[in-house]
Amino acid sequence: MKRFMKELPATMEIKFTIVIPTHNREKLIPFALDSLLAQAFPSFEVIVVDDGSTDNTEEVVARFKDKRVQYVKVSNGERGRARNVGTLIARGEYVTFLDSDDVFYPDHLKKAADFIQEREQPEVFHQGYEIKGSDGSIYNRMCFPLQILNLKLIRGNVMSCMGVFLRKDIALKFLFEEERALSGTEDWLLWLKLSARYRILHNPVITAALIQHAGRSVLQYDEKSLLSRALILKEKLLADPVFISVFGNKAIKRISGHMFTYLSLHAILASKKRKGIKFLIEGYKKAPAEIFTKRTGAIIKHLIFS
Repeated sequence: MKRFMKELPATMEIKFTIVIPTHNREKLIPFALDSLLAQAFPSFEVIVVDDGSTDNTEEVVARFKDKRVQYVKVSNGERGRARNVGTLIARGEYVTFLDSDDVFYPDHLKKAADFIQEREQPEVFHQGYEIKGSDGSIYNRMCFPLQILNLKLIRGNVMSCMGVFLRKDIALKFLFEEERALSGTEDWLLWLKLSARYRILHNPVITAALIQHAGRSVLQYDEKSLLSRALILKEKLLADPVFISVFGNKAIKRISGHMFTYLSLHAILASKKRKGIKFLIEGYKKAPAEIFTKRTGAIIKHLIFS
């Protein structure tokens, strides 16, 4: 492990630790860091965990002279491990995450600090975000009138890592699964485990943006990987007695159905319509309620018009 951790003033309160896992994103990470250094709330540290980059990520991060920007380099182990590395050395009262190709708006941490004070140090909460194109166009807004997201999480991963705030004692107790084959679904697994143990509160403000671009890993279609993730997610939840006691096997079926419709949409977007229809039917078998989701509408639209 290689790290340069800058000394912060002894009197400085660190309210938030923002962990940024990154891999070969030298051209994108400056935008993420700029968005952090523009925060209206100054009490934070940033830990960039370089997940085995082979580009100039280290040199790019080193150009940011602000003492709150820390850097750690580890061998490539995927994003779950990278986030855990940052969590384990975090000095903030709360830990949150930002992918190196996304951004916080200037009021992101201020809104979170206000919410923490209002709700008296909640274990875990989530703030809204929007999904934007590289040209600035807005595709979707993920912000809900619900105050508690526990049951909504059973129907799909509505929480982005950049919107999640974990009190540090909770973050240290519940780390991300580091199994490489689960990468891309490790965050939803953690939220589901947390939802069986704590109220997941929602602060209905939009304070961050997930930026869609051609290199984003979530847009890549890898059937074997997606099927493996669905199976591992199911196995991990079945092995969690607290989750089963709270939500039961019915929730497992709903989650599995959601994973198969997710796979269906990706297959169809990759011009594999037969595969997509097969996965769609499998999803409906596991969870008939999936037929009423927005994803089903998107699948039908692409089947008809593409």
